[in-house]
Amino acid sequence: MDLIGRGIIAGFMATLILSSVFHPIARFANASDATNPAVGWLVHFLVGTFLWGAGYGAVQRFLPGANWMRGAIFSLTAWLVLMTALAPLTRAGLFGVNIGLGAPAVMLGVHLAYGLLLGVIFGLLDPEPQHPHEEEEAHDEHWRPVAR
Repeated sequence: MDLIGRGIIAGFMATLILSSVFHPIARFANASDATNPAVGWLVHFLVGTFLWGAGYGAVQRFLPGANWMRGAIFSLTAWLVLMTALAPLTRAGLFGVNIGLGAPAVMLGVHLAYGLLLGVIFGLLDPEPQHPHEEEEAHDEHWRPVAR
């Protein structure tokens, strides 16, 4: 499976898990003036799956650290984009402070949880070893001559 495909699957799974724990759609619908909750859910899953999931698949190899760390770094970037570019376009305002002073902290927590899940799930979908030496050791053991 390619990196983008793994990112999309991991993004969908992370979005699904978080959506079962948190209910971010009410905040999104209120901030964006969406009247139909189905529109909020659709946008939520499209963004979490295709925008952030595929985006993570494309850039994760350039991020430092283990899979969970890469996911956290990526989600911090997603949070900054949301809070500085998208939130001001809605009634939420810059960093979402118009919907409450706790909004930026809650959104940061949700995004970090998403990123951690995204990175871990992405890593679990990775059939390749994480350390280059693991591949060499596995190869060496496979081709060692049998002692007679």
